[in-house]
Amino acid sequence: MSILQLHIVKYSARNASNRILSTSNLLSQPDQSCPTVACTGLSYCWDLGSPFRTYPFAIHDPASDAKPGYNLVTIDPEEPLLRIRSLKCSGFSLNANPICALCRGVAVLVDIVKEKAQKLDSKRGVISLSNEKFEEKCDRLKEALTKETLQHLNTTKALNRLRAHQSTWTSLLHVLGTQDVPGLHRIFRNAHRRNWSVEALLERIHDAITGSYHPRSYSDVELDLATVVYELGGAAALHALHKSHFLFPSLATICERRRQDVELRITIGEIKMSDILANIETMFKEVKPGHKKCGITLSMDEIACDGRLCYLSATDDIAGLCEHAARLQSVKMGSNLDVIRAIARAVREGLVHVGQEVFVAAFARNDEMDYGAKPVMLIPTCKQGSYKDSCLVIEILRQAWKMSPFGEDLHGPVWSIASDGDPKRRPALYLHCMVRELTPADPLFQYVGHLPGLNVVTGANGETQDLDYKHDFKRLCKTLCSREGIVVDSSIVNKSLLASWLERLTAVDWSENTIYSLLNPTSSIGQSIHTLLSPKDAQDVPRAVKLLNLTSDIRKLDTSDFNPTERVNHRALSLLGEMLDALVSPFVNADFSISQQITSLIKFAHISCALFLKHETHTMVLDPHAKVFLTLLGDDVLEVLFGRVRMIGGHSPNVDVDELRNRIRSATSLDRIFAEHPEWERRPRRLQLKRSRDIDHLSPRQWTGDLRAMTCNLGDCWKDGVQQAEACLRQYGYVIDFNLVFKDWQQRGVDLLRPKGGKYPGISAEVDRSLGEVGDEIDPETIDFDQSFQSYNGWTALQAEMANVVAVPAHSIWIELEGGKPAHKKTVLRLHMDSSLDVDYNRSHDRLLRVRYFSIGGDNWDRSKPQLYSGLMADQLFQLGSLYATLIGVGQKVAVAILQCTSIKSGTEHLDRAPMDEIALPNSSYTISGQILSLRPTSTNHKDLQTSIFWFWDSTFIALNTPKGRSSEKPQTIRVQHLSFSVNGHLTRPLQSSDMASIQISNLPFTQQLINTATGRTWIIAEKMIADIESYLYQLVQKNDDLRLKIPVFGQVCQGEFPYRAEINPSSLLEHCTVAIQGPSIGSTSENCRVCGVSVAGEDRQNHMGGHILRKLRGVQIPSENLETSEWQVSNPYPEWEDNVSMPLCL
Repeated sequence: MSILQLHIVKYSARNASNRILSTSNLLSQPDQSCPTVACTGLSYCWDLGSPFRTYPFAIHDPASDAKPGYNLVTIDPEEPLLRIRSLKCSGFSLNANPICALCRGVAVLVDIVKEKAQKLDSKRGVISLSNEKFEEKCDRLKEALTKETLQHLNTTKALNRLRAHQSTWTSLLHVLGTQDVPGLHRIFRNAHRRNWSVEALLERIHDAITGSYHPRSYSDVELDLATVVYELGGAAALHALHKSHFLFPSLATICERRRQDVELRITIGEIKMSDILANIETMFKEVKPGHKKCGITLSMDEIACDGRLCYLSATDDIAGLCEHAARLQSVKMGSNLDVIRAIARAVREGLVHVGQEVFVAAFARNDEMDYGAKPVMLIPTCKQGSYKDSCLVIEILRQAWKMSPFGEDLHGPVWSIASDGDPKRRPALYLHCMVRELTPADPLFQYVGHLPGLNVVTGANGETQDLDYKHDFKRLCKTLCSREGIVVDSSIVNKSLLASWLERLTAVDWSENTIYSLLNPTSSIGQSIHTLLSPKDAQDVPRAVKLLNLTSDIRKLDTSDFNPTERVNHRALSLLGEMLDALVSPFVNADFSISQQITSLIKFAHISCALFLKHETHTMVLDPHAKVFLTLLGDDVLEVLFGRVRMIGGHSPNVDVDELRNRIRSATSLDRIFAEHPEWERRPRRLQLKRSRDIDHLSPRQWTGDLRAMTCNLGDCWKDGVQQAEACLRQYGYVIDFNLVFKDWQQRGVDLLRPKGGKYPGISAEVDRSLGEVGDEIDPETIDFDQSFQSYNGWTALQAEMANVVAVPAHSIWIELEGGKPAHKKTVLRLHMDSSLDVDYNRSHDRLLRVRYFSIGGDNWDRSKPQLYSGLMADQLFQLGSLYATLIGVGQKVAVAILQCTSIKSGTEHLDRAPMDEIALPNSSYTISGQILSLRPTSTNHKDLQTSIFWFWDSTFIALNTPKGRSSEKPQTIRVQHLSFSVNGHLTRPLQSSDMASIQISNLPFTQQLINTATGRTWIIAEKMIADIESYLYQLVQKNDDLRLKIPVFGQVCQGEFPYRAEINPSSLLEHCTVAIQGPSIGSTSENCRVCGVSVAGEDRQNHMGGHILRKLRGVQIPSENLETSEWQVSNPYPEWEDNVSMPLCL
């Protein structure tokens, strides 16, 4: 029965009792009209068993709180019957019924008592329990007591055990805290695996301390770590760690994991297909579960070596000679000294050379994990070959990859051919990768064929050339850091200008490293900027990335306080910064997706294309779910391998070719380990893209953006990139429509690599100033695009090599010298080819110095002159960006020009400022370079020309053709030499702030549409000021003819209007130039030498006279010289002049 039902019953019983009570009151006096009988009470069947055991008699106790509401009259001893009577029963019953109505109503109350009696509630008191329930409750309490007693005993025993365990653990903690336990983590791992008790664990730990137990069961991580220690630190380091409490695996334990089968073949002399195939099998035969094909990159680069020969005991060969060793009859040591003597003689005669570098060719998978370079070709080189040799090498490598069953068939085809900036490999890459243009029949054409301006020329099998993007970063920095600089939107950006703008950046960490900052807390920003722009190591990639990033940050400066020239310079630097940011961000921002990377690079390509016009993908086809890794472009994986090779050497980073092979074997083991544990590897510092504590050189594993090819729509990316480039160019005043530029680009033969058509930049005759560190440029005119390398047949070459294979004869590593004395062949080779004997003294540039941490670049920073100028006011300083006037010769005229300073040079030193009073002194040592402002006239209503005409700057610069080209056609491309003009400081007139005014362009009259409004403000100069300056300079030149000879003379005007002219009326023209002053003669005009009478061209006179002086000093005379009888003689050295001897001549 529920609680609700119980309450209903109680309520019904209470109402029934009330009714019975009322009735009893009425019948308290027997009604004489109704017959009455005595009430016998209610007989109730108690079906719970014997009432004597199951009925709760205690409820009838007057002291009980649980009143039943009735009286128990009798209990039938025979049957379970109870006779009950209502508490209000009068003893009479009407209508001859033996049970009165009140007694009949108490049945409900008895039901309630019976319901409670059959339940044992722990919360009920004893008084409401029947005898049976009381006994049951007692039994339960007894059981609970017994259970609690046993529980107490168990708890006591457990407590004793815990106290014993506590003692054991305390002992264990004491041992671990006071003793170095060998292989502790391994002991715990064994204890877990074998279910040891704590006591057994403590016993094993004591045994390990005493040396009676050596825990084994090395994990793969421990074996890999031991391998890394051995490869980098050697056997001694591993032995020390093996005997230490770390208990590293011993050398014998890791021998099987060191891939002893990796034994590369060294190419000696002529390149052999068999060597390359064997190396491909060695490096690529092992594949992991889940292996699948992907794109392959062929990388090539050189690593500097010690430049010595080495003896290969396995084949009795002499290794280390360059590729010209094929000219020798033999390179095997043999049993006598004949071969080594012949080699030494050939080296001295220059027929062959000792390789100063080792050419390394490697294949690398474009994979997220297994992307390390695996070398397949090692050959020492003297780098005296031609681009044709490079073409043949690339062709051999391509065919070898196709021929090997462990190459293309197992891993995939070659997608790209990568190299550094080697000038002899660039034409080779062109010949291999610029063979055919994609057609609609090519699967790749549907993705790239509709992108306007994209160069769609590839190799025969779709290969593309890939020069390392880090080299592009360094080349850009080298150009920016040059004194000549580059042209951006007609503004010259050079080292000095860039330094002055970098000083304006705030919140920049200029320190190259934290240690230097701690040791030099007071170092100035100027010194830091100088270090950034004049690095000791031009190969420092982090410095290059930092410089490019800081240059791009210049565009974020507040321009509200800039004067007009500063605004123009900032506009050019901002455009340059946008281009650099679009180039660098895809490679250093790990959050970029592949779509963002492609869009950013497209933006860079179009901005650079626009500047060039003014100044001169496979994965989608194979697997849309595969990732595209732009970070693997170039030969960076090969550079990483070289870094590991150097790192393995420790204090001896340099190698010969044999040691290089051994270290590459070790590096491949490290490559596998570092692929699984990238946090163990310390990347080479110069390859880091950011010098930061948190971001290392970014590899595919560190990239977080979505790089799946399916997420990149090339068409949308191209459209977005072009729109961003056009918007950026438009923002900085250069309006261009690339749809018009590349309209019908395929029919016109133009693309982003050659927007004007013609030859590609990589094979043009133009000198690239950014390649100064890679050696001599090859002459483009000598490239005849010889395709003879295509006739090479790898299978035929392999068959010929196999036919000439001769078993290696039995030989000894000892050689018998004269007198029967034995000597080791390595010793004999080393002594015969000792570099101190000048056998071959040619060294490989400065690379060996660089890997030994010697500084090879940079220049000194003069700290004295900036301190001298620190006390001068701004108006007393002439600095970069200041305006000045000078005379410029144009054709047969000499004209006055207003220039913006871009360079200040004193002797051989470049400055960023100088005292204004010193610039124009008669004996000025300054050479000032600048750009000519393009001034246009505007007039007022005044009749006086001096006050009615003003000249305003239209925010552009004048470009003049070079002197030799003044009579030739106007150049199509404006370059630095057309915009930069240098003069002696004496020939200048610096402009003060009072000589000009800065005004809003909107305040100009109708001619304002001639100005690029992006700058907002411009300079305006009165005609009177121009006339006064012109008069001053004319008088200066007329008084000093030597100064006239210093006037720079140029050809025709290429850009802008010069000399400055204003049309007063149809019949009157105001022009600031003169023909009364003649500039110096230009060209190769020859004059006879006054000493020897020989006709000498003007540009050769100084060297010619220098020859006379040197021969006079040395006492040497040649027949053509008639020094004794000549009217003009060369004097004796100063100060030994005599009165009758003329002064030294200077033509």
